[in-house]
Amino acid sequence: MPVRACGTAVLTDFAADVLVRRHFHAPAARPSGWHDISAATLSSYHRSVLLTDGTVTRTLEAHVLEPVEARCTAQRETTAAAADHDGWLDVPPAEKVLVRKVDLVGARTGTRYARAESLIALGRLPATFSAALQTEAAGIGGALQTTSSESYRQLLFYGRTDDAVCARCYRIYINRRPALVIREWFLR
Repeated sequence: MPVRACGTAVLTDFAADVLVRRHFHAPAARPSGWHDISAATLSSYHRSVLLTDGTVTRTLEAHVLEPVEARCTAQRETTAAAADHDGWLDVPPAEKVLVRKVDLVGARTGTRYARAESLIALGRLPATFSAALQTEAAGIGGALQTTSSESYRQLLFYGRTDDAVCARCYRIYINRRPALVIREWFLR
């Protein structure tokens, strides 16, 4: 391993943090239970999942070399007023939203790699999305692909929590409107 001078190490660590931070649009919105984390202290795997703006299950599969399934642990329908406390969906308070919690689990080993909580404005998604979400093992990303939904992911904030190596929050836009807000905790 090459030896770095102390000043070089500090500059490299600073550059890593700048690189990660520039991709997140609302770092000040990070909840109080989420703590600062230096990108330089994360493994390349954790930096990758933190910054991916594609299908998370596919990114996990590339790293762990096994199929990863989104296993639903809880799901309920409610109103935006009851669930979207931060206003990230930008929907009227009475609009129906789906709150969904999943574990991202290795299909072969049963290893839980991550957990996620999603807030979904079903009215902003194709009518076929709900059915695809129920049958697609890859979860939301797979359901969006199945329904051919063009989407854009906006990374909001990230940090470290007591139960995760790193965590992040982002929203997915469909037709230029926020349709999903997702928080993910990466455990290993």
